[in-house]
Amino acid sequence: MKFQNLASLSLLCAARSWAFVVPGSSRQHVTTYMTSSSVSDPSWDDDVDYKQEFNLDANGELPDPTSNWNDQGENPSLGISIGKQVTLTGRQIATLKKEAAEMINDKIDEGIQDIERMRIQMKDDLDKSRELMKVQSELNAQREAAILMDKIDKLTGKFLDSNKQVRQSTVLAAMADAATEGTGKVLGSWGSLGGVDVRTSGNSLLGQEDEQASLAAPRKNRILIIADEAKDPMAKNVIPVFSSLLQASMDVTFQTLKPTETMPLGGDDAACVIFFATSLSSPPKALLERLLRRTLQAGQMPGSPPTQLVCVSTVGTERTNKSPYNMQNVLGGKLTTRRQIEESIISIVQGRAVEPSLDYIICKFGDIKESGDTFQFQPGDVLDGTTTVETAANVLVQAIAFQPAARNSTLCAVGSLPKDLTHEFWDQAFLKLDGP
Repeated sequence: MKFQNLASLSLLCAARSWAFVVPGSSRQHVTTYMTSSSVSDPSWDDDVDYKQEFNLDANGELPDPTSNWNDQGENPSLGISIGKQVTLTGRQIATLKKEAAEMINDKIDEGIQDIERMRIQMKDDLDKSRELMKVQSELNAQREAAILMDKIDKLTGKFLDSNKQVRQSTVLAAMADAATEGTGKVLGSWGSLGGVDVRTSGNSLLGQEDEQASLAAPRKNRILIIADEAKDPMAKNVIPVFSSLLQASMDVTFQTLKPTETMPLGGDDAACVIFFATSLSSPPKALLERLLRRTLQAGQMPGSPPTQLVCVSTVGTERTNKSPYNMQNVLGGKLTTRRQIEESIISIVQGRAVEPSLDYIICKFGDIKESGDTFQFQPGDVLDGTTTVETAANVLVQAIAFQPAARNSTLCAVGSLPKDLTHEFWDQAFLKLDGP
C-alpha cells in the first residue's frame, strides 16, 4: 500500500490504528492507537501491507514491537518517507525555496528595522537623559551659587556692621576737617561742624573694636574725677572710699585725671565731674571749657557733656578774715584760691544758657583725720573742725546720687558719723539745704 499524498496519509491515521516510536527515552516503545471501529472489526487492517509501510528487520520480517526495532541514534524516524509520499516538481521546489528565502529575508529586514528603531529610541533616550542631566546640573549650579552669594552677603553685612562706627567716624572727621580748613582746631578735635566739635580723644578712627564698641552707645553713670592723688592727701584718702561706697549702691565707673592732663572734649560723656579744689592751683576755666564742649562721636551721635559739677573744698574759704583761717591763708593764699575755684564753677553753671542744663554742688570738709567730734552738717561755710574719711565719702555719695536737695547748693560737714546710718538720718540732714 502506498500513500499518494499527505491527505491520504492523514485519513489513514484517523481511520485506522497507527504505530509509531516515541523518541527521547532509553528504550523506544510502540504505542498503538485504535479507533472504536477497529475493536469491533478484526479485519480492519487486512488491506494494510505492513512490510511496505514499516521498516523490516535484517531477516526481512516485521520487527518485534517490544524491541528497539527503529533505533536510529539521535534522529529517530517515524517510518514515513515524506519525499516518497509527496511528489514536487522542480518549479514547485524552486518556488518553495524562493518563498522560504523571501520569508527569511523579510524576517531579517524586520529584525534589522526593529534594531534600527531600538537604536533610534536609545539615541533619543540618551539625548533626553543628557538634556535632563544638563538641566539638573544648571539647577545645582544655580543653587550652589545662591548659597555662596548668601554666605557672601552675610559676611559682607557682618563686616560692614563691625566697622560701621569706623566708617561713619571717618566720614564725620573728614567733613569737620574740610569745614575748618585753614583755621585753628582745638586739641582732640578734627574740626567743628555747626559749632559742635568732632572729637578724636579717647578713640582712633581705625582703632580697636572695643574702642569702637564703647563709642556705639553713650556711657551712663560715669564720673570723671579731677585730682592729683599723689600730692593731695584729701583726694588720696577720700576717693577710694567714695568710689567703693557708690559702686556698692549702683553701676558706675570712674576715671581720674590729674589737673595737668589734657581734658577730654565733652568730658568723654561723663555725667558728673568732681573737682578737688585741694589739687588745683587756679580756677579751672580752661578745663571746664573743654569738658563742657558739645561734641559728636562715631555714628554722628551727639556727645553727652557733664550735667553735674561737684567741687570738694575745705571749710573756711568764705571766712579768710577770721581766725584761724586768716592765718592759714597767709602762706600762699590757699583758701583764697579754693574760693576762686568754687566761684568759677558756680559762675559757669549760672551763666550757662545752652542745653543740657547744668548744676553744681560745693562740699566743704575739715582737715581729714582718722577720728573726729560729733557729726555736724550745715548749709554754707559755717562749721569748724576735722572730718573723718568715712564722713566725707558718705556725704559725697548722698549729695551726688541720692539727695536732690543738694543740687545748686553749698554744704559743709565735720566730725565722725554715728554707727547706725539710715535713710531718715540723711534725709533729715539734707533737708536743711531747702531752708528753715
